[in-house]
Amino acid sequence: MADYLAIENAILARLEPLKTEFDLRLGALDAVELQKPVSDRHCYLSYLSSAWESISSNYYMERLQFEVLVRFKDLRAHAISYPILRRIYELLQGYKTNDFWLPVEVKSSQFISQLIGDGFWVYRINIEVGVQP
Repeated sequence: MADYLAIENAILARLEPLKTEFDLRLGALDAVELQKPVSDRHCYLSYLSSAWESISSNYYMERLQFEVLVRFKDLRAHAISYPILRRIYELLQGYKTNDFWLPVEVKSSQFISQLIGDGFWVYRINIEVGVQP
């Protein structure tokens, strides 16, 4: 199996510019992060699933899927969301490190919900990367 934590950390490092460009807090979606106070702008990364693919009779590749959740307060109906989603795509699509056999591929982007009373918007971006198991 691949080192999921190392891959997660590499993806979070790649998203680091979001902290200054959009004042977003970054973190893995884990128990420690969920105990922190809720912020107006947050980007979470979480592992979703794995699938193994035969490349040849002796080699397999593991395809890992992660989810980037973006949560922020935007009272102007998508004024902030589109630039953030576009920037995440720019940062991740085609990103590759030595640990990746295949570069990151952005698979989908989806609006999840709006908490109308609070003005919070939540989006999900699904990504996939191929690694040596």
